[in-house]
Amino acid sequence: GTIDFTASEDPDFWEKEDDEVRFSKGLKRLLAEGIGLDQFTMTSDGQGSLPYFDENNQFIGLGVGSSRALMVGIKEAVQKEQIPLEIAIRAITSNPAKVLKLDQKGRLAAGMDADICLLNKDSLAVETVLAKGRTMVEEQEVKVWGTFEQLT
Repeated sequence: GTIDFTASEDPDFWEKEDDEVRFSKGLKRLLAEGIGLDQFTMTSDGQGSLPYFDENNQFIGLGVGSSRALMVGIKEAVQKEQIPLEIAIRAITSNPAKVLKLDQKGRLAAGMDADICLLNKDSLAVETVLAKGRTMVEEQEVKVWGTFEQLT
């Protein structure tokens, strides 16, 4: 089977309020238990509905989820739990591509879609994104916005 973690831009909130297991800690535990490197994924509610709560944890409305939550989980796994990037990144690259049978995605090889994300070596900030050979982000500046993304 495959274990899927839901990414969050605020894992502290969900860990505290709902006792959720954040990706970084969950992945560390899975690796310690010897789970296969192809058996975990992390997905976001990027561009999906996302509930918002007030300071009393009362529902106040819906917003749009962000795929930025994926990198929050990856950064925590690498920087706080010392999981090698080449293992943690599988959760959002090759593993979901394999599970979803997206044969042109998830790895760099001849004939693939040429989706590439370049990260800053130290901070793991997204520097450049290419999708199907098209520049989407360049030097941390968004060049192409998605349908439901806001210009901020």
